[in-house]
Amino acid sequence: MNPSLTMDFTLELDRKLVECLTKMVDCMCQMQITEAHLELTDKGANLSNIDNCNVVAVNGFIGFSSFLKYQFTARSERSTLGVDLKKFLKILKSIGKSHRIEISHQDNSDREEPIEIRIQNATGNKTSSFFLEVLNLESNTLIGSNMSKNLEEYPIKLSLPVADFKEIVEETKLYKKEVAHIKYCSDLLSFQIPQIGSKIEYRISNSLEEINDQEMVDQDIAGKVASSGLLVEKLVQMSKCSSLVKNVELFLNQSPYHPIYFNFPIGNVGYLLFAISPRVE
Repeated sequence: MNPSLTMDFTLELDRKLVECLTKMVDCMCQMQITEAHLELTDKGANLSNIDNCNVVAVNGFIGFSSFLKYQFTARSERSTLGVDLKKFLKILKSIGKSHRIEISHQDNSDREEPIEIRIQNATGNKTSSFFLEVLNLESNTLIGSNMSKNLEEYPIKLSLPVADFKEIVEETKLYKKEVAHIKYCSDLLSFQIPQIGSKIEYRISNSLEEINDQEMVDQDIAGKVASSGLLVEKLVQMSKCSSLVKNVELFLNQSPYHPIYFNFPIGNVGYLLFAISPRVE
């Protein structure tokens, strides 16, 4: 056990937050991310990791104020615990209309204690306990709470109503093994699948467009501002969490590594943030 990565914590969730967390974890599993780092900070809880192919990085964040109880003590400034998301998802899906759900971990210098999930029914006369083994995952400073900091380097932020995003996914989902080329130029966002001759153009209204660095955009105003290719399948997988949000945000820049971030802001609760490496065909 690495003592610098251990922590004590107790998190208490109501039924509504459990439903939100379940959908977030389910979406991460859909993206082939089956293990995650659980990181607790003064701002809230983060579940994050990168898939085995190094294509998708995801961070699910829930702010501390959304919990009925949020307490933690960490031995270092950035402490994390490894979690098996598949097992965690099975436990979350088994929870009925319970009055109280508590997730806790107690640090032990001699051995690694499991994460305990205690479920109490509405009447309080029955309590069930589940245990998750803590995984030893390789540390990665690019994910977790650091992912949202990367957005400061993205000069363009676009926001689409979730209904429009779902329409785009619906029109392309039959071609999920094909590559969609996403381009943004001026106020026009396009989703193009060259293999089948499909092109969807979406005009961003001025009220939903935010330019964080107008000087950089002006330098490239005549051409495309940003573009990236990704499997349509990834759009379909991300859309699994659409029921949690009202809008889908896209952050764009000219980075060759992650030119586009997708963010699903979940009201006052938190967000689900995706960074997908571009697919080249």
